[in-house]
Amino acid sequence: MEELQDAIEDAQYVNAISTQEDGPRPVLPWEIPTEEQLAEWETVCKGKEDGTSGRFGTPLSYEWYLSSAVGFFLFSAYLKEGKEDYVRVNFVEEVLRFRKLRGRQRLEKGRFINAQYLQTPKQHLETGKPELPDKTEIDEYDLDRKPADVKMTDQEFQAICNQSIDSENLFCCIGLKGPVRDELITSLQSALDQAEAIQKAESVPTLIDSTTKGEEAKEAVVSPGGSEPLQAPVTPSKESMKDLTKRMRAADGVGDMPGDIFDKAEAVIMEALRRDSWESFQESEWYTKLRNFMWYQDRRVVPEDFFVMRVLGRGGFGLVTGKSAARSALKIVAVARMAALRHPGCPL
Repeated sequence: MEELQDAIEDAQYVNAISTQEDGPRPVLPWEIPTEEQLAEWETVCKGKEDGTSGRFGTPLSYEWYLSSAVGFFLFSAYLKEGKEDYVRVNFVEEVLRFRKLRGRQRLEKGRFINAQYLQTPKQHLETGKPELPDKTEIDEYDLDRKPADVKMTDQEFQAICNQSIDSENLFCCIGLKGPVRDELITSLQSALDQAEAIQKAESVPTLIDSTTKGEEAKEAVVSPGGSEPLQAPVTPSKESMKDLTKRMRAADGVGDMPGDIFDKAEAVIMEALRRDSWESFQESEWYTKLRNFMWYQDRRVVPEDFFVMRVLGRGGFGLVTGKSAARSALKIVAVARMAALRHPGCPL
């Protein structure tokens, strides 16, 4: 009878593992926090320092919430679905992707951002309205952001924002104008031009001194024992193309576009989004989900968070049990994105 029970449990365990979809899938309902629990959580958060729990900025502030992957995802979803304001947050998303790339991939992403978001938009021939970039969605599970260090006081930064935010989108589709936009476009174009020059140089196999062939002809002599010409040793090229490329990269710093080139522009756009949408976001269902998710992420993991499938073995130190992370806070980001994006009726 025990063998039959073990066989049944084995079949249940294998079936539970094989039927799992890609990514975590909760099998038990999550606990929804009460207002008292949320208030207690907020009190604890206020006592934490910048950078704890992978979040940055003053606890419970705009930057603190959006330095969380879940926070940025839900705020982005609110802007796109609740306000039909996707262009600026799409720009920020592309900047975050840009920072994760290296080399030519980063250069190409910088070229794309420059063309799509920083140039004066063209007018549609039929409607006469500006042509906007296509709306994109976040399809990663790790697109989080650390607030950019603009290296200025808050008063100076607010003055820059007042000077750079273009509410009418006359200069580009993300509402950026003034020195911040002009300096960024200049820096991008300079980096792209230098990268293009290096790519052209790398396409040439070697650099040959123009005088080498002439010198080789003059130095050709006749061998003492016959009429065959004896070729003098070929003078090596003064500098190979590989060495030239290394020297140019070392001198000009063109090996990779700086990762902070968009920092000031991104900070200005995020401030514009805060002014326009943060208060209304805090009154929306997306913000309610965000607080519930983050409370759940910070709560202590308990045995009840796991769905016990069966005992796999017994040893001197206890039992080895097959479990499903039914409500594990370790997987909260992926589950939260899946629930919020694909299951709008999620209770959290």
